[in-house]
Amino acid sequence: DEQNTEKDNHVLCDFRVSPLATSDEITTTHSPEYLERFLTGDQTEVEIRNVGFPWSESGVKRALSSTGGTVAAACDVCETLLRARETV
Repeated sequence: DEQNTEKDNHVLCDFRVSPLATSDEITTTHSPEYLERFLTGDQTEVEIRNVGFPWSESGVKRALSSTGGTVAAACDVCETLLRARETV
């Protein structure tokens, strides 16, 4: 409908700072040994090439934040769906 106001085109949501992914969350996908190498910058040449970026502390924080935010968002969706089911 062309008569929608700009307000009708917005989604109400809360934005939150991404939590950093925990070791427990990351080791569901990566080995503890790889995680340690990633966190300390002691990756092999092949691992660095696969990541596609040179190692840096800010890169580690970015990766942990990105992963942590994804996990937190997925958990929030699941919790919202479970609460919705409880009210039905």
